[in-house]
Amino acid sequence: MFKNNLYFELTKSCNLNCSYCYLSADGRAQKVENEVLIYESCELLTDKLSKEEIEIDNIILHGAETFVLKPETIKGVVSRLKPLHKVRVQTNGVALTPEYLDALGDLSDKLTIGFSIDAKSVHDKYRGGSYDTVFSHLLDVKARGYTCSILSVVSCETIKYLDELAELLNEADSLGIKAVIKLAHGDGFSLSPHDQYLLAKWGVLTGHWRKMQSFNYEYCIHGGCSSNAISEFSAVSGEVFVCNKTNNIDGIVGNWRDESLKSVFEKRDKVFDNAAICADCAGCPFWGVCFGGCPNDRDSEGRANDCFLKHHVYFFLAHKGIYYADAFFRNVGREK
Repeated sequence: MFKNNLYFELTKSCNLNCSYCYLSADGRAQKVENEVLIYESCELLTDKLSKEEIEIDNIILHGAETFVLKPETIKGVVSRLKPLHKVRVQTNGVALTPEYLDALGDLSDKLTIGFSIDAKSVHDKYRGGSYDTVFSHLLDVKARGYTCSILSVVSCETIKYLDELAELLNEADSLGIKAVIKLAHGDGFSLSPHDQYLLAKWGVLTGHWRKMQSFNYEYCIHGGCSSNAISEFSAVSGEVFVCNKTNNIDGIVGNWRDESLKSVFEKRDKVFDNAAICADCAGCPFWGVCFGGCPNDRDSEGRANDCFLKHHVYFFLAHKGIYYADAFFRNVGREK
């Protein structure tokens, strides 16, 4: 049911200092790693995946910001990973200037590029005023033949700018670019119950509920954290984090260089076995499409950070004659 993705962290360095980044400022300020070590890590990873017969849908190049690495390094990484696996990258898009892309060469048949872009006012507030630059880079990358996507994070601040978010998503639709909405989590960024009500109402009225991770079955957040659906591997240190949301010392479950991948995944699978689940989940009509949500994003009571959003969207859809299980499992209403 869930996509089996492996996030591969090539560097902790970044060219932005986003205020809601889950990485520490000290981590983002680290120097760019040696490309020789990165190449060795790519070869070792593909070798271990093959020998242990572990199937991965996508290897997603991650970091802080992958494109702080030289274009030649990116080409070397992709050439070492691509023969066996689909390779994607998530980027803030700032570094993808025409000059950088020219030096990168044509990797459009080997690399899918996802851009992190939020509603304009929110993006510029949290991402150093980079919206116009990043969007122009997105258009250039698409024009060069790459398959692109947009990941847009919705925080409590975004609720003030839902019209701007709609503009971004509508333009993505017109360009044939897949867009996905993810809810922010953390102090000062999480959505209140009322915020989630407003987002749900907006989502159903505009049709953009279809783009929310909360209503797309391919994401592991619905399974109470599915078995090894997402793990983050550090190319340099060998550390394995529970997922790309726990890139810190508390999230380390093993070292893929020193251990078998299967043993690391086995330890990872047990991390959330005893995670608290909200008492309200008992008897919830939507338990079968949620299972308590992402345990890493639950609040102190064990409630999923998108709990109220789900309830409101499914309620609004019911008034349109769409049953929640049909909306979730059968993609009803996803013709856009």
